[in-house]
Amino acid sequence: MTVKIGPRRERGSVLMGALALTAVTALLVSGIATLVASHVVRLQRESDYALALHLADAGLNAELNQMNGIASRAHTAGSPLTGSITGVEGTYTAWVEDSAGGTWSGGEEMWVVGRGTIGGISRTVRARGERKTVFADFTVFGLDLVTFGGSGSYVNDTLGTNNRLDLGSRGSAAVTGSILLAGNGATNALNPSGSNIFRYGSPIGWPSVDEIATQTHGSWANIRNIHTNNRMREFVQVNGLWTTRQITWPGGVVPTYLESNELNINRGPDNTKTLILPPGEYYFSKMRLHGNLKLIIDTVGNYSGSGVPGEVHIWMGDSTENDVLSIDVFVNQTSNDPRPFRLYYNKCTEFRIDGTSEFYGAFYAVRQGCSSAFRITGNSGIYGAVIGSTVEISGNSFVRFPTYAQMDDATDFVWYGIKDSWEEIAPAGGRVFPDGTND
Repeated sequence: MTVKIGPRRERGSVLMGALALTAVTALLVSGIATLVASHVVRLQRESDYALALHLADAGLNAELNQMNGIASRAHTAGSPLTGSITGVEGTYTAWVEDSAGGTWSGGEEMWVVGRGTIGGISRTVRARGERKTVFADFTVFGLDLVTFGGSGSYVNDTLGTNNRLDLGSRGSAAVTGSILLAGNGATNALNPSGSNIFRYGSPIGWPSVDEIATQTHGSWANIRNIHTNNRMREFVQVNGLWTTRQITWPGGVVPTYLESNELNINRGPDNTKTLILPPGEYYFSKMRLHGNLKLIIDTVGNYSGSGVPGEVHIWMGDSTENDVLSIDVFVNQTSNDPRPFRLYYNKCTEFRIDGTSEFYGAFYAVRQGCSSAFRITGNSGIYGAVIGSTVEISGNSFVRFPTYAQMDDATDFVWYGIKDSWEEIAPAGGRVFPDGTND
């Protein structure tokens, strides 16, 4: 009897081959799945690694915004600012350190630190920050217009505008420094080019006087309530000797406007009616001074009765009338230090200085929704800064900027921004990049 087994053996070998192919395929699929899963995990980790850096930067910026110019709002490493971004996983923390290490005490420079954390990954960055005031960089800045008139009018250091600059007949020689045309709409009416003319792509942002009033005093209502107009003084003779006293106003009503025709004040040693503003916060809705009058801005405290120096801040608002210091008003300041004197103009009108007076200090007029104007004419001079919607310098007048240290007053509106030196901080015992660098 003959037994035939060949075909069965062939069928068995096919089955074994199929099983082997299945096993190999399963291994390949498993390997591919493992590889894909590994790549997915890696992509997720890399995504978290990148996102952690963005969160760290967000924390750094959030800390600067939180401070909003007020040093006391800065956080410390022991009690950092914490937060997150809507729709984004992860969190950030942020704080401020002194540039030399340790707790920051509100000085000029500091490190602003941000740390982002997501999926167990943390990255930390820091940037060198600095304190800036509204009077830090520009001698004159006009948000809408800066215009010159007269052959002798000039500005030194840096002049800027977000819109239009008319340098008059003198051209770029009217500015003995740099001219910045900020924003695509900024134009130089008469000189489209010049060695001292520079362009910046975006307009420069400025806080309004309302914002400054809120930061420094809480509100305009507070300024109206706490103004020190009752400190205004006049000269008087006592036993043949000249001294000063607080003015006794008719009916006991202390004025919130200055109008020469209604100022019943004494004449001083030079036989001129003299109004004295000792250190304090003054609020006026109107200022129209003319007619053989002297105005003494006494930041030293020589005539205050106490002899204590301090700032003289004038706040103006709540009126639709123009304001003027006329040619026959002599302005005298007891110090040529420009830091203690500031005039904040919150009106949609104009403030005109058309005498031969010289001021040491700063004038600021930025109001949302309307345009105001500072007009400096008649051989007048300002040693300090002028910031406003429209600034006109004519009649051989000038604005001269001192050094920044001479303009930076502790009471000025400030903000904190990034100066330079952004870098990532390596984790303890590690490094950010293989070459040991952090930026």
